[in-house]
Amino acid sequence: MRTALRGCGPAILASSGTVAAGLLCLLAADLNSSSGMGPVGMVGVLAALVAMTTLLPAVLVLLGRRVFWPLIPAYGSEPKARRSLFAVMGTSAARRPAAVLTGGAVLLGALALGTLGLSGDLKQEDSFTDRPESIAAMRTLAEEYPERSSRPVTVMAPDGRADTVLEQARATTGVAEAAAGRSGGGWTEISVFPTAAPESAGETRTIEALRDAVHDDGAHVGGPSSSTSPPARPATAR
Repeated sequence: MRTALRGCGPAILASSGTVAAGLLCLLAADLNSSSGMGPVGMVGVLAALVAMTTLLPAVLVLLGRRVFWPLIPAYGSEPKARRSLFAVMGTSAARRPAAVLTGGAVLLGALALGTLGLSGDLKQEDSFTDRPESIAAMRTLAEEYPERSSRPVTVMAPDGRADTVLEQARATTGVAEAAAGRSGGGWTEISVFPTAAPESAGETRTIEALRDAVHDDGAHVGGPSSSTSPPARPATAR
C-alpha cells in the first residue's frame, strides 16, 4: 500500500488540485448561487482527497485482496496488458510533455474563441427553445405598460414593519409601484415593480437601492433578478 500511494499520490493530488482550482473559478460568477457553490465544491473535493489517501488505503489493507472479488488478484501475478485510449494518451504525454502541453493550450484557446461572439448575459426568457405562454404574456405586459417592469421584485417584511417597508419601497429611486400582498407566519409579501426592464442594469440598481432602503427593518428582497445582485449588508438591531 505504501508503494501504491507513492506511485499514485502525485497523480491524485494533481487531479484533485485541478478540480478544486476549477471550482474556485465559480467565485467570479455573477449569480450568487453559482458563486457560493465554488468553495463548497472545493471543500468536498478536498474532503474526498483526504478520505481516498487515508481511510480507503487503511480499509484495503484490513480487508485484503478479497475486496476485488470476483477477480481477486494473486500475489506475484502479472496484470493483463490492455491497450486503451487513456493508455495511449498517458504514454504520449510521458514521451512528449512539452508538445502535449502546447497542443492542449492551443486547442483550448481555439475553442474559447467562440465566447468572444456571445451577446451577453442569458436572460431567463431566452433560455427556452420556443416561446411559452408566460414569456409571451410578460412581453405583452411590457408593451402595454412600458413605464413599469413586467416582473415584480418580491420583498418579505415583518408584519410589524410592513407599512414602513411599503412606504420606503415606494420612495426608492427606480420603483414605479409597490403593493402589499399576502401575510402569514409573521411576514407580509410586498410586490415592487421597478421602472426598468427585468434583468437589466437599471433593475439591478433598483434592487440594490431597495435593499439599502429596507434592510434596517428586517426585510428581505427576493425574486429571480435579485439572485444576480450583490447581497445587502446585514440588518442592524433596533
